[in-house]
Amino acid sequence: MKHRFALLFLGGCSFLLGKGPHVPSDYQGTTEITVANAWDHPLCVFSLSEQADARLDNWLGDRSKQQTVAPGARRTFAIKPGVYHVIGGYCDGGQALAAAGTYGAATTEIKGPTLIALGPNHVDPVAGVDTRAFPKLYYAQADAGGGGGEAPAAEEPAAEAAPATAASSSSSEPAAPAGPQCLPHGAVCADGPACCGGMKCASRTKFSDGSLGNGYCE
Repeated sequence: MKHRFALLFLGGCSFLLGKGPHVPSDYQGTTEITVANAWDHPLCVFSLSEQADARLDNWLGDRSKQQTVAPGARRTFAIKPGVYHVIGGYCDGGQALAAAGTYGAATTEIKGPTLIALGPNHVDPVAGVDTRAFPKLYYAQADAGGGGGEAPAAEEPAAEAAPATAASSSSSEPAAPAGPQCLPHGAVCADGPACCGGMKCASRTKFSDGSLGNGYCE
């Protein structure tokens, strides 16, 4: 069976203010997760969600307050343990490049300190910390209008890499990684992927020829 997904992409150059890096209140806790950028481009989107169709919130911030995780770098968040969908998105020079994370309805369980490796490059494990590896990349389709676009149809990928830990590797993992499925609040939008949670693509620029430019999911 073939699947399609929408690539998350938030504009970091907007003059409009947004939220900086944060953990949404519903997910805040004391369990540390470390997100590692295991690819060669900046990670500009990261989000965990308990529901696949939930309104997504970019934990790296949005609009003018958005930050990125450089290639090879890491960022730590404190969350509550749970079963989550994992979503990561890459961008460079104002363009959405690719996504990584859980696939479709697949989830991953976080019970304690966890290293989440997004991308195909090697990431050194941390002693006593579980590792969730998502090496599969889902590339954004080229779009003449400059938008993030939708990824081309693809066969269901191979199973997600099993978690590695210096102490234990007993936790079970979902069948396969996936790409994100809709655009979160503050995301740059146009005529492609729909915004999550019933939001609309608002504040779109209107050009002299009557065409509409990019807007934001609100």
